[in-house]
Amino acid sequence: MEIEKKLDSGLTGGLILGLINSLPETIIITEAVLSGANEVAVGSITGSLLFIFTFGIGLISVVYYFRYKSKTIQIGGDISSEYTSLLIALVTFTLVLLVFRSVNYYASILLLIPYVYYVYRRYRGRRVYVRREFNVRKTILLLSIGAMMLFMISNFFVSSLVSLSTVLNIPTVVLASILVPIASELGDGFLALSLLYNSASNVDTVITNFMGGKLENLTLMLSIPGFYTTVNLVSNHLDIILIPLSVLSLLMIIRDKNIKISEGLALITIYPILILFLLLR
Repeated sequence: MEIEKKLDSGLTGGLILGLINSLPETIIITEAVLSGANEVAVGSITGSLLFIFTFGIGLISVVYYFRYKSKTIQIGGDISSEYTSLLIALVTFTLVLLVFRSVNYYASILLLIPYVYYVYRRYRGRRVYVRREFNVRKTILLLSIGAMMLFMISNFFVSSLVSLSTVLNIPTVVLASILVPIASELGDGFLALSLLYNSASNVDTVITNFMGGKLENLTLMLSIPGFYTTVNLVSNHLDIILIPLSVLSLLMIIRDKNIKISEGLALITIYPILILFLLLR
C-alpha cells in the first residue's frame, strides 16, 4: 500500500485504516442517535465487534491457510499498542457497565480514555520508512464524497431497520446486530482479503486494522450516544455481555501472536451460534 510505504503497518492498519473503515458505521450510529434510535446504535456496535472478532478473524486464518499453505498465522509486527489498548478498553467498558449501567456524558468521557491512549501510543511509536508522495487531497476528497453519500442514505437505512424489526417482531438491537455489520463491514472485508491475497506480510496490517477499528467501536463510537442522551445498557444485557466476551476471546487467541487454523474455524463456527442465540433469546 502506498501509505504503508511512508508509515509503518501498525499506524497504517490500526489507526488510519481502522478509522477510515469505521466511517460507514460511525455515520450510521450518529444518525441513529440523532433519530432517537439508540437500540440501532448499540446493536451496530455489538454486531460489528462480534462479526469481526469471530467470523472476520476466522475467515482471515482460513484464507491465509489456503493461500499460503500455513496452518498458523504468525504476526510479525508489533501489536502491543492494539493489545494493551483493547485490554484497557475492555476493563473500562466493564467498569461503565457495572458502575454507570448506561452510557451517559461521564461514561462517554471515560470510554474515550483508551482510544486517546491508543492514538498517542501509536503516533509516538510511528516509524517512517520511505518518503514518497501521498495524495492527501485526493484521499480527503474521496472520503468526503463517500461520507456525504452515506449521510444521504443513513436516515433511510436506520428508519427502514426500525420498521423491519417491527414487521418481523425482532428486537431492533438484535436486527441491528445482524444487518449493520453486513452493510458496514463489506468494504473492510474486501480490503482485508485483497491485502492478504497480495502478500503474506500484509497479515500484520489486516490484523491491526481489525483490532484498531473495533477498538474505535468499543470506545469512540460507543461514547457518541452518551454525549447526546443516556443509553441504558442493562436493558440490553444479553446483547451487551457478548461484547466483553468477544474481546476477551480474541485477546486470549492472539496473546502469543499466533492464530491457528483450528482457532479460526472455531471462531467462524461461533458466529452463527451467537446470532442464533440473539434471535432466540
